[in-house]
Order: sequence, then structure tokens, then C-alpha cells
Amino acid sequence: MRKITLLFFVVIAFCWRSNAQFTESFETEIPATWTILDLASTNGWVWDDTPEGDGAQDGSAVARIESGFDAPNDDYLITPQIAVVSGLNDRLTFYTKSRSGLFSEPYEVLLSTATATAADFTVILQSESEAPEDWTKVTLDLSSYNGQSIYVAVRTTSYGNWELFVDNFVNDTFPACMEPTDLTLENISNASADFAWTENGTATAWNIEIVDVTAGEVATGAATVSGVTNPYTLSSLASNNEYELYVQADCGVEGPSIWVGPLAFTTFCDAFTAPYIQSFENAGNIPDCWTTFSDSGEEDWFFNESGPNHVGDGGDLSGSTLSNGYYAVCDASSSHGPRYLMSPFVDVSVLATPELRFYEISNAEDSDNAQLDVEIWDGSAWNLMGTYNTNTDGWELKIIDISTLTFTGPAQARFTFSEPNGGGDDDIAIDDVVFDNPIACIFPADLLVANVTATTADLSWTETGTATAWNIEIVNITAGETATGVATLSEVTNPYTITGLLPNTNYEFYVQSNCGVADGNSFWIGPVSFQTDCNALTAPYTEGFDNGGAIPDCWRMYSDSGEEDWIFQDSGLSHVGDRGVLSGSTATGGFYAAADASQDHGPRYLLSPFVDVSTLTTPALSFYEISNSEDSENAQLDVEVWDGSAWNLLATYNTNTLGWELKTLDISGLTFTGPAQARFTFSEVIAPGDVDDDIAIDDVTFGEAPDCMAPTVLFVSNTTLTTADVTWTANGIGTNWNIEVVNITAGETATGLATVFGVTNPYTLTGLEDDNHYEVYVQADCGVDGVSTWTGPYAFATAIVPPACEGIFVDGGGSHGSYSESEFSSSTILPNSAGEAVTITFTYVDIEVDTFGSGVQDGCYDYLTIYNGPDNTYPVLAQTLCGQDSSNGDNTIVADSELHVGDSFTSTDVSGALTIEFRSDPFTSLTGWEATVSCAVLGVEDVVNEATFTYYPNPVTNTLTLNAQKSIENITVYNMLGQKVLRTDPNNIASELDMSSLSIGTYFVKVTIENVTQTIRVIKQ
Repeated sequence: MRKITLLFFVVIAFCWRSNAQFTESFETEIPATWTILDLASTNGWVWDDTPEGDGAQDGSAVARIESGFDAPNDDYLITPQIAVVSGLNDRLTFYTKSRSGLFSEPYEVLLSTATATAADFTVILQSESEAPEDWTKVTLDLSSYNGQSIYVAVRTTSYGNWELFVDNFVNDTFPACMEPTDLTLENISNASADFAWTENGTATAWNIEIVDVTAGEVATGAATVSGVTNPYTLSSLASNNEYELYVQADCGVEGPSIWVGPLAFTTFCDAFTAPYIQSFENAGNIPDCWTTFSDSGEEDWFFNESGPNHVGDGGDLSGSTLSNGYYAVCDASSSHGPRYLMSPFVDVSVLATPELRFYEISNAEDSDNAQLDVEIWDGSAWNLMGTYNTNTDGWELKIIDISTLTFTGPAQARFTFSEPNGGGDDDIAIDDVVFDNPIACIFPADLLVANVTATTADLSWTETGTATAWNIEIVNITAGETATGVATLSEVTNPYTITGLLPNTNYEFYVQSNCGVADGNSFWIGPVSFQTDCNALTAPYTEGFDNGGAIPDCWRMYSDSGEEDWIFQDSGLSHVGDRGVLSGSTATGGFYAAADASQDHGPRYLLSPFVDVSTLTTPALSFYEISNSEDSENAQLDVEVWDGSAWNLLATYNTNTLGWELKTLDISGLTFTGPAQARFTFSEVIAPGDVDDDIAIDDVTFGEAPDCMAPTVLFVSNTTLTTADVTWTANGIGTNWNIEVVNITAGETATGLATVFGVTNPYTLTGLEDDNHYEVYVQADCGVDGVSTWTGPYAFATAIVPPACEGIFVDGGGSHGSYSESEFSSSTILPNSAGEAVTITFTYVDIEVDTFGSGVQDGCYDYLTIYNGPDNTYPVLAQTLCGQDSSNGDNTIVADSELHVGDSFTSTDVSGALTIEFRSDPFTSLTGWEATVSCAVLGVEDVVNEATFTYYPNPVTNTLTLNAQKSIENITVYNMLGQKVLRTDPNNIASELDMSSLSIGTYFVKVTIENVTQTIRVIKQ
């Protein structure tokens, strides 16, 4: 049976001890009569009235010291002088704890018989030990110093840990009657429990107060039973009732001790009568009369209808149970020791051949299996009846014959989950626990719904017994119906096509085996939910997703993992477009459909309604797409069309778009045998886990194909001082194209008139001016079918003549203009001679900032990135720089992003070169920057220490970048509770640490290079 222990007990005293010489709870300050010695590091003992973690031991304030990070602590917290008198104040007690068990703080207790200086603390009252995570009482015997005046010091020598707290010092004497400790409770039943404790003195009798919490009682300090023995059996308790227990020693003529407690417990329910079933349908709460606990006290069983991430196969629960709703599950993410789940008592004496049945699902994925042990209480002992530590095939029914046991009372089931150290992938779950006779008519399993149309659906299941006929109940959820247990259709076959359904309606379906007159019917199994399609719509049809953020009517979505679907919004998702900035436009604007690439959740599907395209002459499917992988690999969008009998893959998109791009797909070549349907599939097959390409679509249309289809995927590359290569993707019949080139620097605007006619793809623009900004547009020329709409603009800039040593480095707008919106440029500055290093010093700064610290990137809307070498593959010297010193003086609140007039950057690479990249968002453009360029021989003092590392940004929104000269061995992230939340082993000089899933707050990041560990504090925004 379960054992309850009160390890860190609370002493309840019903009268104050009048013999205390002093008490100090630090509620207002650390008194001046106390001495603080700070002999090392920058941290010392301080008063704290808002301690983090569990708070003060009593009251609200503590004395606290933070671990040294610059050097080990050598710090003393010293009591006032104590004149020790035997029987009056020869005991000193206090409480201590570490802020986190992960960073246990070492401390020792010393005594001085001379002065309160460090050299005089030569007596060790308690040798160095680590303070636990929970408040722990420390008791010191001072009787050896009777008649002497002493000081007592708490000394800490911590280094690189966290915080140590102390509280509630009391200087008094040992009581004549010592209080008991270590209260325990065993063999709890519906009416009794065995209560025991540890005696610390000479008492042979004890008093107990029993408090009925359920009845609203509170402790009074008056004994319920007196003069009892140890242990003591509590009897005549109420079933399913909460109690608290207190105990005191009775020392006869020396009187009683103080009361100790409370120790809380709940009695079991009265026994249920079989047959008994528990399906855990209790809205995520533990069912009444069930009990869960663990040896570690850290984590118990959960009651979920989805998750954790590794229940089943990565969160995917295949197969079915009786109830198919909530279940009981253990999270195997870390080893918390055995976890127990106990049923109520069940009287099985009425059963001829009792058995225990339940469903289990278990999948170790890429780790070792966890283990589920199943025991039965027979009235006097636990009997191990089953051990399960292998993968199941989805939900599996487990049947245990318990008729072989000799029951002397009601039965009880105990499910024990345990796991190997480090095994994190086998979240075992159970459901539908049953005490009953063997099943005469076995129920079906694995209910499925397929081929759903507007009025029909194919229903199927797996027969697990010998039935050849089945009953079905169909429930119209949209109409408000609920399951009745009465068949809608009887004695059907398997599979079965249900007809006569209503379009666009939600249904549930249940099935039971029909085993004839002799064996009757099985339990009902289900529900499985499905929704019928809408009746086919008629083309032309357009969906702009402007439905207030909800999926439009008649659209469907699902995912293979069941974890995440498409999202409908008009802003948000930080990586739609270029870091949340959507350039270009769609037909409707407003809301769009997007898929979040923040984690690999497997393919996600978005299906249009059925559309009758038979009225179209040349049917086409068109839509807008925006995709930008930023600093990661692209996600992928597959577009398929249903022709009435099969899916046809028409296009795959896995490259960046230039803002919103119109995609038009000719579907006239398909042979339609019914209405068309579009399916958009988002996946991260190129680089699973990359987080930066939240693909979005808008304005999905079934309509007539244009006579001359516009080109797409316009792109400019290989820019020089006077030329640039233009490419695009041809659509339709066009073989010649027209181009318009717009000189933005010269103040030109687009006219819709071609600059060059009848060109081929690709095409090289010539005669351009260096250091100029341009926009380019392209249109298809389809001859007699006319020309397409223009595609564009694509903005680009011709190369800038690189600044030389002793020259001036300016933005793309030059010394008198502004840089462009949506601009990207890169410049490499080389020294004149080998051995020299380039230095740039900013004399003018006007680069758009966000004074609230968000912006496109780390508090900047537009920003510079400086690389320590001749191209952008070299380490980052300075990341995300912006500032407006030279205009209105605004600056970002992200300290690492601030750029000021006077800031200098010098290459330490052997090439002596600097590479500077600039990016601007599609909105405001400012006057940019100007910097002087100088070159000089690199001095010895400029050489970088290979054991150091750089990191940015801080604060961080998603990704923390670390660069070092030597290989980074490992990186570990801890939250403010000291819990490890991330770890990676890069074994590389550069690392991208994904912190996007962490909550906003402060974190410790420990970085190990060459077996040397350094700790940094990072703020997550």
C-alpha cells in the first residue's frame, strides 16, 4: 500500500517559547548587530524581501547571497555575540535552502570565541555541505560553550552556482520534551491507516490530533486520542475523506512536546461492485476514488485527450479504445522514478471468472522502452500480474485473468510506470480499465472513416472476435444529437457505406459486434468523428480567407501528426514573408492562410471545397504565394488537383518568392470525371526543424486561364557596375518578353511601357550606371493573344566602386541621398598591402531603428552586419547595427544593436578585410551612413584570444549565434529555476542556438570551449 512521509515538517506551536534569547526572521532588514564579511567576489550577503523560488521559510524576507561568477565567494553572515547559558540559550537553529537543486550551494557553519573577524572562526560547528532545494532546519548544540561569549557564522564559498537563502534564526535551549519527527502513514484503506513517527527523546507515549478537513475542521492543539503507542492504527475513519494528523510526545512530569504536523492524507472510497469501468472522461482531472503518486514526488500520471509529444508514435495515437477520449498517461521526458496509479477498491466476489482489462499504447520511437507493471491487491498482498515493456501496435487491449487469486477483500489495481535513465520517447498511456467477467461478445477495434463526400462515407473496423454482423449508430452533431446506445442500422456488413447524409455536417459514428441471440451484443466502440463535404460550388470561384481568422466554410485542413494545422490571419507569425514583413500585394489583401515552420510537425494539408469547372473553357487554378527562408532552408508547398478519381501533382514550390507572387496553373489538360478540388500541402522535407519559412497563400481561384499568362519568379543576379542578369519563369504560350527598367536613383517611376522588346529568357541588362538603384518589370508577349500583365518590380542596385584606404564608405544613396526600401547590398573593403587591416569609423549614422526594441531584427528595421573577412562566410564582427544619431537621435533599446557616430570596427582577419552587408525593410528609408576608411598594420594587441567567443543578439528573439576561434564543445541553457531547458553539442566554431520555443525571461547559457566553461546571461524576448 502507499506510504506517506512528512520529511520537511512544519512545527506547529500553540504557545510561544518565552526562553528564546533572540530570534531573527529578517523581515525588515539584516540588523546592524549582525556582521557581514565580504572577502572575495563582487557578491555579498544582502537582505531580500522578495526571494525567488518558494519564497521565505516564514514571513516574506530572507538573508541571501548570490554565487560568485568573477571569483569564488568567501562571505560570512555572523550573528550578534551570544553569551551562552546552559538551559537558557545553548541551542541555535536556522533554516537554509538553495534556490535550485540543479545549483546546490555549499556552505559551512563556524564558531568564534573571540571576535567577529574571519581569522577567529576556527571552530567548525557544521562542515561544508550543500543546502537542499527545500527549506531545511539546521540545529546546533552550543552547550560546550556554557559561560562563554561566542559568534556563529554561516560562510559560503560558492562559485558559478546561483543563490543561498537563510531565514528564522532562533537562539534558545533544547526543550525538556523533544518533538517527534519523520511522520509516516501506511496501509491507508477506506476506514483506517497506520500512523508512525520517530521519537527523538525518551517518551513512551504520544498524543494525536485528527483533523477532518472534509468536514471543515481546523487544528485546535487538543488531542483527539492520548497516550497512544508508536506506531498507531487510526480506525473508524470516513471513506473518501481528507484528514490532517498532528502528534506530540508525552514526557510525563516534563510535560508534552510541541505539536508536529500536519501530515495530510485521504482515505480510500468504499468498494465499488463489479462490473466496473473507468474511461478517464473527467475533463483532464483524476477520477474520483483514484490515486496517483510517485517515489520522487516530482511528477504523477496525467489525464489527457492529446499529448504529451511522445504518446503513441510521436503524439500520433493509432487504433481505438472503448471511449476514444481522455486517457491516463505518463510523460517519459526525464527519469522521475516510478509513478503509480491506483484504482479504487472493487468487490469482485460477484464475478464468476474475474478479469482485469485495459487498453495500452506504447512506442519507444528512438529510445528504450519504458515499463508498465500491473499489480492486483487481493486483500492482503500485491500480486504482479503483468509487465509490459515493448511497443504496442497502436492501442492494444490487455486482458489479465485474476480468477487464480484468493481474494480476502475487495480487489484493487496498481499501474506502475518506470523508465530507463535517459529514455525520453515512450509516454505510456492506458484507457478503459475494467473489472468484469470475460467478454462473451468481443467488441471491434480500429474504426475508420474514408471517402467522405457530401452525402456518403465509407465506414470500416477490425473484428476482434467471431462476429459476422454489426450494428451502427450515426449521431448528427451539427443538429445537436447525442449518442443513445440505440442502433441506427442493424446487422450491417464490414465495410459499410452510409448514405443519405447531409452536406457540410458533423457526425460521430459508433459500432458494436452483433454476436447473435446466445452471446448478445458487444460494448459500443467509438466515437469516430467526420464531416461531410459541401455540395460542389460552381466556377468561377475565389476564396480570399477574409473570415475573421477562422477557416472558411467548406474548406478542410488536417496534418499527419495531428499537432498543427494551417492558420488564418491578417498579421503575425514572425517568419511570414521576410521576418514578418509581407511585401507586394494580393487581390483581396487582409487575411491569408499560412503554415508555421517553427517546428517540424510533418505535412499539413489545406483542401478547398469541390468546384464544378465544367462551365470553364480553359480552367486554371491560381493563387498568391509568399515564401522567404531568411537564414534557413526553404519549406515546401505542393499543389494538387483532384480530377474526380485521383490527385494530380501540378506544382512544387520550395524557393523564395519576391513578396506576394501570383501563381497560375493550367488544369485544362486534366480529364475531370467530377468536380475539382485543390489540396495545398506544406512540409519541411528539405531541412526538417528549420524555422524561418512560414509559407502563406491567398486568393485561391478556379477560373478561366488568361489568354497570355504572366511570367513569375522574377530574379536579378550577377550585378556588376554596369550590367545585371534578369531571369523569370515562363507560364503559358509566351516565347518573347518585354522588360521595363526603372532608374530609381534618377527619380524615374514605372510607366508600363517596355524599355526593351522581344527579349529571351534569361536576359542581360547593359548600359547601367554604377552605384544606382533600379527596378525591373517583365511581361510575356503572346503574339496574337496579346501581352500579359507586368510582373514586378524586382529592386536591385548596381555595384559600388569599393572604397579605398583613406576613402569614404557611404550607403547606396550616396553622400546626399537616402538608401532604398527593400534594399540589400554587400561591400568588401580590402587593405592596400598585405599585413594591413581595414578600420571603418562612422562619422554619420541615420539607419532606421525601433525604439521599442522589436523591429525586423533585434530592434532594427534596417541594419548593417559587419563580417571579419573578405566575404560573409567569415565570423560576424558586429550584428544588426542601426541608429539615428545624425537625425533625431533615436536609438534602439537592444544594446548590442546600437550604432553611434564615432564607433570603429577593425578587421582581425589575416586578409585585413571587412565585409559589410546592409538590409532595409519595404517601408521607410533614411539618409544612411558615412564612414572613414583607414588601413594600418595590425598590432599584437589586436590578436583575438582563440579560447574566447562572441555571441549575439542579446536580448534574443529566436536564434542566439555564437562564434569562437576553437570548437564549441557544448552549450547548455538553464532557466531562472535552475532547470536545464536546452542542450546542444555543436563541436564547431559556430553555432545557431534555437531559443524560439522558450518563454520570455532571463536564462543562463553555459558555453564550454577547450574544457573551459563560461556562463553568460541572455534575455529572451
